[in-house]
Amino acid sequence: MSFMISYAQEKEDDPLSNSSYITFDLFTPVDVYTPRWRVGYIQGINPHWKFGAKLGYGNNALAIASESNVTNEWRGEDYQIWEVRPEVYYILSPTHRVKKYLSAEAFYIHHTDTFLNSLYKPGGDENISIEFDSADFFRQKYGVNFKFGLFIDIIKRFGINVYAGAGFRIRDNEFSNVINPSLVLSDNLDEDIFDIDDFKENEGTDFGVNLSLGVQFVFKID
Repeated sequence: MSFMISYAQEKEDDPLSNSSYITFDLFTPVDVYTPRWRVGYIQGINPHWKFGAKLGYGNNALAIASESNVTNEWRGEDYQIWEVRPEVYYILSPTHRVKKYLSAEAFYIHHTDTFLNSLYKPGGDENISIEFDSADFFRQKYGVNFKFGLFIDIIKRFGINVYAGAGFRIRDNEFSNVINPSLVLSDNLDEDIFDIDDFKENEGTDFGVNLSLGVQFVFKID
């Protein structure tokens, strides 16, 4: 009898152990650089394993951050981005209120824009840049992240997912329809010691480390 009561209490106190979720990322809509709205679905397979996918989309009209020197520098006239992120989760502690997990996430990002009065480095060459009046920009980014996270129950059907991790990414940038290109030597350029502009200025393919950090709102649907 005591075993039955203990088992029933564990199941009642563990509403999200084998659940499926709808998720909403809290920080991606307010990103001043590449804002997008990202929603997802996570299917519970058994108490330890889950599979999910997230879709994201953004453009200038949907951006929450108001126009500023920062947003104007990083986003052009025709900013548009979409992404897809399938993910496999292994729940380390399915019977706990805070469920620790490990996951592997693949991702693909498709980003287009039109930049005005800016520059780019052809072939990623650090020694020269091309200034232009207008140019179309196309960025593809894909890779894999390995993450550690926590599903934290707030009330019966609501919770949050906090995660952090790292992986690798491949980025491919292309510039086309360049109007009034002009060659500029590196001695005439401001140094960007943190390489923050690499993702939108370096033409060509680049391989590197990718960091992942975020918070999701979680809604249990079964």
